[in-house]
Amino acid sequence: MTSSLVELLDGTLCATNEQHRQQCEHQVMHLLHQPDTTFACDLCSFLLSTNIDHSYRQFACILLRRYIRAHWSTALSDENIDHTLSTIPAFTLTPAYKEQVKNALVQIVKHALPQFTDSKSQTALCLILSSILEAEAQESNEIPWKELMEHVVFLFCNAIASDSTPEARLVTDFVTRFLALILEHFSGFHCIGISELLFPHLHQAFTRSEPSIISIASRCRIVQVVQQLLISIEMEAQVGNLSAKQVIDRYLLPWCQEFAKELHYVRPNQYFAIQIRIVSCLTTFIREGFEFVTQFLAELYRPMLLTLQVALPNFELRVVCSQSEEANELESDFSELQDVDTEDTQLGTIPFVMACIEFIQMILSASTKQTREWICASLYDLWKTLIPYLVITEKQQSLWKDVPEEYLADEEDASPTYTIRHAAMDLLNEIQSVIGAHAGGRNSTHIVTTIIKVAKLYLHQSVSEVSPELLWRRQEASLLLLGSLVITEDADGLIQHIETFQESLSIDVFFSQIGHLISDSQQHPLLRGRALWCASHFACAMSCELLEKYLEICISCMDMAHFLPIRLNAYRAISHFLCAALNTRNEAERDQIYALATHALQRLCVLMNQTSDEWVHIADGSVKIAQIKGIRIDPHIAGSVLEVFLSQWIQHLNDPVFSELLLSVTTAFLETRNISTLNVVHEKLIIPMQSSLRSYTPDDTTKSCTAASLALDLLQSMLRHSFVYFYRLNKHENVDTSVEKLGCQLIHHLLDLLIKVMEVTDDERMLHTGAECLKWLVVFSPQALAQHSCMDPVSGRAYSAVERIVQLTEKLLTPSMSDASALNVGGLLTQLLSKCSEMEDSQSRSLLSPNVVRGMLLAVSLRLTTAELPSLIQALCMVFARLIITHGKGFLDELERLPAPQCLPGAKYESDVIPRPKNLLEFVFRFWIEKQLDFYGVNCLKVTLSALLQILEWRDPRVMQLVVHGNEIESLNCTLTQGDTQRRSRRLQARSTPCGASIAPKPIHFGTKLVIVLANTLTQLDEEDEGEWESSDEEAIDSTDQASAGKNARETPESTKYRLVFDPWLNGNEDVAQDEEALNCLLDSSQQMSIGLIVSTVQRFMQDPIVMNSVGSELSITDQKMVTAMLQRSC
Repeated sequence: MTSSLVELLDGTLCATNEQHRQQCEHQVMHLLHQPDTTFACDLCSFLLSTNIDHSYRQFACILLRRYIRAHWSTALSDENIDHTLSTIPAFTLTPAYKEQVKNALVQIVKHALPQFTDSKSQTALCLILSSILEAEAQESNEIPWKELMEHVVFLFCNAIASDSTPEARLVTDFVTRFLALILEHFSGFHCIGISELLFPHLHQAFTRSEPSIISIASRCRIVQVVQQLLISIEMEAQVGNLSAKQVIDRYLLPWCQEFAKELHYVRPNQYFAIQIRIVSCLTTFIREGFEFVTQFLAELYRPMLLTLQVALPNFELRVVCSQSEEANELESDFSELQDVDTEDTQLGTIPFVMACIEFIQMILSASTKQTREWICASLYDLWKTLIPYLVITEKQQSLWKDVPEEYLADEEDASPTYTIRHAAMDLLNEIQSVIGAHAGGRNSTHIVTTIIKVAKLYLHQSVSEVSPELLWRRQEASLLLLGSLVITEDADGLIQHIETFQESLSIDVFFSQIGHLISDSQQHPLLRGRALWCASHFACAMSCELLEKYLEICISCMDMAHFLPIRLNAYRAISHFLCAALNTRNEAERDQIYALATHALQRLCVLMNQTSDEWVHIADGSVKIAQIKGIRIDPHIAGSVLEVFLSQWIQHLNDPVFSELLLSVTTAFLETRNISTLNVVHEKLIIPMQSSLRSYTPDDTTKSCTAASLALDLLQSMLRHSFVYFYRLNKHENVDTSVEKLGCQLIHHLLDLLIKVMEVTDDERMLHTGAECLKWLVVFSPQALAQHSCMDPVSGRAYSAVERIVQLTEKLLTPSMSDASALNVGGLLTQLLSKCSEMEDSQSRSLLSPNVVRGMLLAVSLRLTTAELPSLIQALCMVFARLIITHGKGFLDELERLPAPQCLPGAKYESDVIPRPKNLLEFVFRFWIEKQLDFYGVNCLKVTLSALLQILEWRDPRVMQLVVHGNEIESLNCTLTQGDTQRRSRRLQARSTPCGASIAPKPIHFGTKLVIVLANTLTQLDEEDEGEWESSDEEAIDSTDQASAGKNARETPESTKYRLVFDPWLNGNEDVAQDEEALNCLLDSSQQMSIGLIVSTVQRFMQDPIVMNSVGSELSITDQKMVTAMLQRSC
């Protein structure tokens, strides 16, 4: 069939007639999936033929491989057959036919290998053989297809032993490519036998470096084969295979020694394909846990550095100072190295440097005391060698000049390209974190001293030592390294190392010289920009005089007359110098710094109006100035900045970067705690927010939704910060101030639009943010809210603002809405009830009619039946708790009159012992008490426990005699031990996980359950781990105060953790506006709660002998211990 097969392949590949080509393709597909044909054997015979074009040979190999993978075994066919083609018959070749094919393939390897001269044909043939070996390796622990393997090894031995011939090189290329492809299919057990067979011959081949015998690509593949074999065998050794351990002991050391020799053998101007493969192999060995390699580090590390040093002149000539495309390319991707046909295409210096850096990073990630000490001792040589490789190349410089956006992306670490500079900075950071350069590690002083010493070496070079083109580049790289040593956010670490810096680098003298360099227009702009960047990292260690000088330099550099690198670094550096200058002066001396900050913002405003390409970077610099803690911004300048930001945001509504910048600068101005600035922010933003909300339509484009969403974010930020300022200014005295009037303005201009948007939108994020905005409006200006009336756009009827908000909450609480949309509704209703109650007491008039309250209660209870998020459940339960606190015992009567929701969660109540609730009172208290122990957060516990203590005081039989579920009895696979584990797990489970498997709990009365809940709560407060408490309550107080609070809790119960957590927020010691828990505590500042109050209330309740007997009879042994401990405490 050879002639017909040739015609068929020719028609498929070369037919000019479309119909004929389709017919040939169809016939080929038919033969591929037709049982009882000789198609595979025909293809093998075709491959044995001589004088066949490469394309036909490659196509025949592809067809044969596809045929084998489809029909050789079930394992291969299951992975590769297209199951969508139901007409393709599934079958497996018979053993006899398999033998025919295997024998034919062996004949090809024996007699037709010279026909496979190109890499693609060789790879195609190897893939055929690999497929068969993959299938047979799964069926036997012996080395599969021994005849082929033995013949391949025979060919390899003959090629190595022969004189230089093209045939020998062809064989070594084929064998190494074959081995590299097949080993991934073999288990570690297979690899033990294969390694014994191959290693001696591979070693002999690797040491013969004559290009006429073995190509560089083949030598690289030998390294790959050795790596694969040793890793597979090491995995076997780790599971206890003694034979595998013996192989590792016998071969690992010789191969590492051979690799080290290859690294020693360095010639100038050579490429580094083999060196890269060796270093990558060693890196993999360390990653896989080969302990010997780390002991062999010195012998491997020294030749790496030597290779880099020898290659430097060629790198500087061909890469740094050349703009030719070829000189700057990496020549060939390493993953394609297996298919390299000639020695002219190899890998250059850059990937070798990257491989060396990755090697050292891997040593750090698997570091031991020995390796850390070794790296510490070799730091000087490492960075002395690396810095010349970190320089800016001529090509990169030219690209930055033509495309400034590339420079901006590189400087902001937003470039998709990962260069040597990026890798080196990552390595420096890893050295700092692992070996201890940050804040007082054992080797930190040595690391800092070494880096400074290396940087000074290159900074002090002169044109007599190196050419001017290389001099400024090396100086720039040295400043990059020096600045990266001290990240800007690590001011404490810099201060702790200040003595080390002063000993190695006189900061004032050195940065005075750097200041002159920045101001010298003869210096290269990239060097001047880097010098300013580096100086800003050391700002917190500079003297007052030096800081003033740099502030003036920064402001002068923020001018379009300067080059982009200088301007960009001035935008980024000015905030660092201002922050450091403020910290070095007392309050009386800060006016000059405030004036400089104002002047800088004015200059940035001008620049933002002049340019669009750099606008984001200029704006980011403005935001960082506004965010400086304690800065004072002139309100008029703040208004000008906001106008510029608003203008750009309106032009780029769909760009989240502009939205984020506007939100950031607004928040920063609000945090200045200046009433004039607050007024300006409100004045500038109300109209744009009003316009954004008015133009919102849910079916409109993304542009409309984005604008409205940001308007809600801005409103949320304004309300949060204004509220915090108001409370701190008045220390919780509800007096009318100019700050409170801002809330009235917001209600007047935005409340109607806000409600309208929330009524028509289904966007979860907008509903979530909008509900929080309504909550803050209720808190911020309750009087104005009570007097405001809203028009219903559908009915045209006027409602009070309170009624409209309640109507909106009913929509948000419908079961069809997601938990995320309803998450803030509980807090909104809680505050609405609280504020309305306060105003009703003072004004003697009702703001919430009974029908409105009833509708609210029914909506909340119905939503409880479907709520899944623990945070939503506790927020809704807080609504009932607040009503108990504000309305007293009469609220129970109201609950009793309302029906229970029809849709109950699960089927928990459908039993004879715990009947279905007859009214809302039974439903609410059963549901609440069973969830109480899952509640978290200081404010939630304060409110809910206060309400439950009132219930305990009232002893209302309608509540106390309710039958509820007792504590769940955990199943064996999730049983918790008594103590911290049990107490901690409840709260963490409530936050993140659903309830675990459990056995149905025993029914008990509500009063007993409440006593158990209170006892558990006291245990949590008294014995919970400090770190857990701080985590639960947003790290409100420092560890010292927390430890003190825990220690003295029993001695002075009135000094509770609740109160201690609250006080620092009130006094302005914490960033309240960013802390949800802190804000909630501020909202309920009048609500007091203490351990002593809980204990005394329970003790009074249990004084009744009848109650004592009733409760005691229902307590488990564990509960009895907790309740007894609680009753024995002193108040």
